[in-house]
Amino acid sequence: MKHPDFEDLLNEQSEKPKSLLKVHKAVPEAPPKALVLKELDLEGELLKQYQKAQEMFDDSYDEPLNQRAQTLNTITGILQAIIKSQQDLYNVERLKTLENTLIAVLQGFPEIKHSFLEAYEKELKKL
Repeated sequence: MKHPDFEDLLNEQSEKPKSLLKVHKAVPEAPPKALVLKELDLEGELLKQYQKAQEMFDDSYDEPLNQRAQTLNTITGILQAIIKSQQDLYNVERLKTLENTLIAVLQGFPEIKHSFLEAYEKELKKL
């Protein structure tokens, strides 16, 4: 039984929308490398995640808005992690610079250097 109202719909060769999982492989081709944690480049890994999320967002123009919003939320989270990582690195580097400056200045005051460093170490152990 033919339906004249739906016949045009059946004959049309409409392209199915792509889903993000079909565009980007859900399973990685090669298993991730086993790394020692101290060898992990956090900034590099965050940058890779950001680039992948950005690519997914760029390719998702025909996806539902909720999926695009989820991708934007992921991008925002990655950027926040990158910012925090950079701030932490800055703080550590700043602290090292301050301590090195303190040691260099103390070299000019040998009479108080040893007593200061002993007191300094004692206070650091309390932390």
